[in-house]
Amino acid sequence: MSRPSLKEGVALSLPLKIAGLVFWGLMSIGIVLVVVSIDILENDLRKHYDNTDFQTYTLTRELFEQTTDVSAKKLKASLKKIIESTGAVGLIVITENFGQVNVGSISEAHQVKTIYFSFKSTKQKIAYSREVTLKIFQIPVTNVLNQQKKQLITAMLFVLIVFGLLLQWILKKLLSEPIQQMVDAAQAFSLGEDVKFDDKRNDEFGYLSRFINKALTTITKRQDELTHQAAHDKLTGLYNRHEFDIRLNQFLELAKTEGLHSTLCYMDLDQFKIINDTCGHVAGDELLKQISHSLKSEVRESDFIARLGGDEFAVLFQGCIEEDAIRLATKLLKVVEQFHFTWEGKVFHIGVSIGVASITSDIESATDILGLADVACYTAKDKGRNQIHIYQPEDRELKRKQGEMLWASQIRQALKEDSFALYQQLIIPVNPESSLKKHYEILLRIPDEKGNLISPVNFIAAAELYGLMTNIDEWVVRNCFDWMIKNKSTMNNIEQISINLSGQSLTSHKFLTTIIELIENSDLQCDKICFEITETNIISNFESAIDFIYSLKSHGCKFSLDDFGSGMSSFSYLKTLNVDYLKIDGSYVHNIANNPIDRAMVEAVNKIGHAMEIQTIAEYVEDTEILHVLTEIGVDYAQGEGIASPSPLNDLCK
Repeated sequence: MSRPSLKEGVALSLPLKIAGLVFWGLMSIGIVLVVVSIDILENDLRKHYDNTDFQTYTLTRELFEQTTDVSAKKLKASLKKIIESTGAVGLIVITENFGQVNVGSISEAHQVKTIYFSFKSTKQKIAYSREVTLKIFQIPVTNVLNQQKKQLITAMLFVLIVFGLLLQWILKKLLSEPIQQMVDAAQAFSLGEDVKFDDKRNDEFGYLSRFINKALTTITKRQDELTHQAAHDKLTGLYNRHEFDIRLNQFLELAKTEGLHSTLCYMDLDQFKIINDTCGHVAGDELLKQISHSLKSEVRESDFIARLGGDEFAVLFQGCIEEDAIRLATKLLKVVEQFHFTWEGKVFHIGVSIGVASITSDIESATDILGLADVACYTAKDKGRNQIHIYQPEDRELKRKQGEMLWASQIRQALKEDSFALYQQLIIPVNPESSLKKHYEILLRIPDEKGNLISPVNFIAAAELYGLMTNIDEWVVRNCFDWMIKNKSTMNNIEQISINLSGQSLTSHKFLTTIIELIENSDLQCDKICFEITETNIISNFESAIDFIYSLKSHGCKFSLDDFGSGMSSFSYLKTLNVDYLKIDGSYVHNIANNPIDRAMVEAVNKIGHAMEIQTIAEYVEDTEILHVLTEIGVDYAQGEGIASPSPLNDLCK
């Protein structure tokens, strides 16, 4: 790339400004000097003319007073000598005896001064005229001044032109050329060229160049450090995620344009979290440093290894088909298997799960290929860890994993954009003559890429797998509480609002603290809040569930045990749980009218609940026949499509 120069329009205005200031300053001074000189010249010239007139008059007068032999011819000759000596150009002398005598150049264009005088001859015997008219002719003052002005202006212009050329040459040598050299060097440096300013000069530019060269050396060194830091992971020294994304796109572009077949190897360390939690983050960081060094020593120079974050790594095998990639990935697997990490006298072993995916021209984007390798890595973990799994388009397990990853991404996006939607489903008293009021269960929906609202049944597994359930529960709780506060008049006609919670939330102290803070910082009617927890989640997190229930019931909240009866072991825990409602598992309810065993199960659960003064709710009530059987059994509440379909929460305000 050619860089611009002074000739191509890079303006160096400093020398021009200096030259302009000096030139016009001198021009102004010159004009003032010319004006003053002309004024002085005019005064001197007028004095000279006055002096000439006076001398001419004096000599003419003496001529007439001392002449003893006066004749016209002699008088004329004498007058010529007078004008030659005084500098007058012409004379006219008018006397009584000689009349008018003209001498020299007589013209109307000349300047004329007329003098009248009388005289007395000292020679008594000589006749003379007593009265004389003298006219003295001289070149006009303005003619002389104009000629002098031209000469002065011409001389001044000549001097200024010579001085301007000299000044331009001096400025070019002293300013323009050094500045241009510095500008060229600066432009070359900005384009990434390795340049130095001319520091051999002994003037100010040389001093400045030496200073700038030192600064450029420091900047270049710092720039190299920053460039390295921007592309490398600070902890391990491997390339970082940003640089990996750039290289992955380059590899994909080569696959599309040149048909270069490469392979992505996605690695996730096994048992790293155990070491990190047991020995601390310092030990975890040291392990990552050591394992990174071991992995880097095994890859080829043409390959690219990066740390993507945490304990995740990736290797790009350039120009490598799948068979060769498997061989290389196997080497990396063995490196990790043979790696022994020692910390405070203890030796730890780790493994690695590796997902392999080919980078081919039919892959649409770098995100797609990374997702495929990531899914393959998770599949390797599911199959027992410390092994390699290769992505195949027809692999069902991979497709399931990929679907879960897509759901996880969509859930994160919905949380970020606050795009979840709250729905509700009516729960009615089975006996219409009872004093029990209506309940509503809060349901969640997530929009898909077409804007359709999807039930949690489709994404709950992915949310649990990727640890997103607590985030979802917190979103539901916050938004449900906000709705209850904003719609107090509607809440006056509602007995209970039920909110489902996951097992992950039961074990989160932070989540419990968040709920308590929301309750204490608002005027919520806590006796109208009911949290639903599934039987399975309580059993698997029993101690945490007990603490969770106790903490929120102390604030007035109620609890419902959902899907009760799905696991018969829960009967032994029911005495310990301080719940307010039992929701009978819908798998027994939906066929209760036709299956005596299902009816018996519902009756048993209902009797146990009532014996413990716990109200019962039947799910999956799909028609009036089921509702009639529930009435006979004495179940307190019913919920299902036969009662009411789910609808937006705001419909309750209509």
